[in-house]
Amino acid sequence: MYLSTKLTAFACIDAGITTVIDACHSSRSPAHTDAALDALDDSGIRALHMLGAAMDKKASSTHLQGDLKRLASIWNQGDGLVRVGLFGQLNIDWWRVARDLDMRILTEFIGDLAKLGPEFDEPGLLGPRNIFNHCTRVPEETWQRFARAGVNITVNPRSDALFGFDDDGFAFQQALDYGLSPALGIDLDTAFGSDC
Repeated sequence: MYLSTKLTAFACIDAGITTVIDACHSSRSPAHTDAALDALDDSGIRALHMLGAAMDKKASSTHLQGDLKRLASIWNQGDGLVRVGLFGQLNIDWWRVARDLDMRILTEFIGDLAKLGPEFDEPGLLGPRNIFNHCTRVPEETWQRFARAGVNITVNPRSDALFGFDDDGFAFQQALDYGLSPALGIDLDTAFGSDC
C-alpha cells in the first residue's frame, strides 16, 4: 500500500497535479490505511484519502466504521496537507458516522447502476460533504436531488468511456445545467497515467 500509493502520488506531482482524491478500494485493515496515508504525507501532495471497502469480497470491512474516529483525530486536525474521508458507496450507516465526524463522503455513482432513493432525503445526510464520482446516466430526479443538497460532482471522461459508463450526455455539462460546479478527474492513474 505504501509503495503503490507513494509512486502514484509522485506520478501525479510530476504531471503537475497538486491535489488528489484517493478513492481507496483496498482499506483491508487499519495498517493498510495507515500505510496509504503515510505515503501520501511523505510524498508532499495535498490529498483527501477516502477509506473504502476492498473490492475483494473476501476481505473484511468490519473495521472501517470504527476506524473513522481514530483517523479523523489524527489526520483531520490542524492544517496538514492530507485529510481522510469515507469512500462509503451507499451505506447510510457509514455515512452517518462520517457526517458526525465532519468527513467528506465519496460515492461512485452511475445512475442506472445505483439508486438514490427517498431514504437519502434524511436531513443532513446529503450536502456539501458529499462527492459523487462519475455521475453518468443519472436520471433527472437524481440531478434535482443533487442540486437541492449542493453536493460535489467529479467527472472522469477517460475512465467513463473505458468502462462503458458514458452515455450520449456529458455529466460535466449536466452538473453545470443543475447549478453545480463539477470537477474533472483522471480517475485511474495506474491505467491512464496522470499526464493528461
